[in-house]
Amino acid sequence: MTPCDLSQLQTEYDNKKWPTFLALENDKHSANLTLSVSDTLLWFNGHFPQQAILPGVVQTHWAALLSIKLFFIEHPLSNINNLKFKHIIVPDTEINLSLKKNPDHSYVSFNYYNEERVFSSGILKYKAIS
Repeated sequence: MTPCDLSQLQTEYDNKKWPTFLALENDKHSANLTLSVSDTLLWFNGHFPQQAILPGVVQTHWAALLSIKLFFIEHPLSNINNLKFKHIIVPDTEINLSLKKNPDHSYVSFNYYNEERVFSSGILKYKAIS
């Protein structure tokens, strides 16, 4: 298995549904990504008229699928624990995503943040991480 690199993420993920990937540092147990959340993402359409925000379900979806890709997880997501949304993510925001695969392979924790705040966090449990 070849580790995923930044250029793969930039080419494989549709920029209408995914953020722009600006940086990636990863190894077999952790990944740190820098993301630009463009105002052109389809998730902002109609969510909400007075102030567009990135839905929490999208944040969780991105973290889950990126965990599968970066850590070569072959099993489906079975549970999400300790899910917290502390601050909204608005269009044209640069954020970081930290993914940490637990050493005993039972879960991946995620955290969206920037220098000022933590936006959201949670624990993604997969049926059997190998």
